Amino acid sequence: MKKSVDEKIEDVLNINTELVKAEEEYHQVVEVVKGKDITGLERDDDFNTARENIARLGSDHYMTMMALRLNETQMTVAGKHQDIIIYRSSTNKTEVICTNGTWLGITDNIENYLTDVTEKIDDGDIVLLFTDGITEATDKNGEMFGQERLEQSLNQYADFPVNKLRDKIVEEVNDFQEEQFDDMTLVVIKKCPPNC
Repeated sequence: MKKSVDEKIEDVLNINTELVKAEEEYHQVVEVVKGKDITGLERDDDFNTARENIARLGSDHYMTMMALRLNETQMTVAGKHQDIIIYRSSTNKTEVICTNGTWLGITDNIENYLTDVTEKIDDGDIVLLFTDGITEATDKNGEMFGQERLEQSLNQYADFPVNKLRDKIVEEVNDFQEEQFDDMTLVVIKKCPPNC
């Protein structure tokens, strides 16, 4: 097995999914940009470019991307996607790592809006990557599966082999949702001791 692994996770919303009206999304992002929050857009030309690009979308579809590098002792993440959930074997608890960044294409140069996040990964720790099709799966009452349930599932099945852990979580989501409307991707990475 290689000592370093590079993974790219991309999630494009399903065209048939209507999650947020484009105008509502536009106003939310404009307020975030005006408040200098999250994206950190500080120059007028960045703000105008972002506003124009969002308006041109004319849709509630967007793309995010995250790059992840794992080595023997740590994980480094760059980009913007769903949170990363890490099960810490030493405490038997999950920890949420937020990804910082912005959508792809929102402005011409996003270099200044990305921050690498580095986390220590110990033997027995489990890294869970997922698309929004997992957390936004809805039941017949319109309730979403949500990240909290996902964390609970990871805690519940953390002692399982990774393939079975993945299968049990997907099974729980499928049992929960009335109908699948979005793609569902789940990646489970477990750090094993050297002689595992």
